[in-house]
Amino acid sequence: MNGAAAAPLAPDPTTVVLRNADGYDVLLGYLGDGSFSTKAIPGTYDLFMGDRVRLRTGVVVATSGTTVLDIDVPSVVVKGAFTFNGATVTATNDHGRLWLRNAWGGEVPLGFTYAASYSTHVAPGTYDLFYSGITLSGVAPQNDGILLRPGLALTGATVGRRQGHPDRQRRDRHGQGR
Repeated sequence: MNGAAAAPLAPDPTTVVLRNADGYDVLLGYLGDGSFSTKAIPGTYDLFMGDRVRLRTGVVVATSGTTVLDIDVPSVVVKGAFTFNGATVTATNDHGRLWLRNAWGGEVPLGFTYAASYSTHVAPGTYDLFYSGITLSGVAPQNDGILLRPGLALTGATVGRRQGHPDRQRRDRHGQGR
């Protein structure tokens, strides 16, 4: 990941597959395997991590010989603080959860607001940010599955996001509004 070899037997059940234009998959292995070897029908495929994160298009499996396909899964760190109207709420009886969703419907959980912060790796791309109230006692909004921020482009090495009330303007580390 990001140029470093995956540790063998790492506890990561995420699949890596080749998918042809008809939607048929060839399982290459799992991210935690570190390497893979398989047979595939010659043709052109797209490379996917999991079911919905497209890593590469136009992968050609040759009709003869061995097709070598080194896979470097790109990753960006997304981290930040969870707040409601600017205040951190760590009560487990008043919280919600936030997650990212890409255009193909793949989701990345960011966590629960009572944790006060989050940090996770995601494949670069454009995501929508969603929120659902879980346990409510006065501060956490009651919305279920509400879109907070559409079209977040996550492309840098580390992307900080301050989450919370959807009407609150976000600012980057330089104090600029987003």
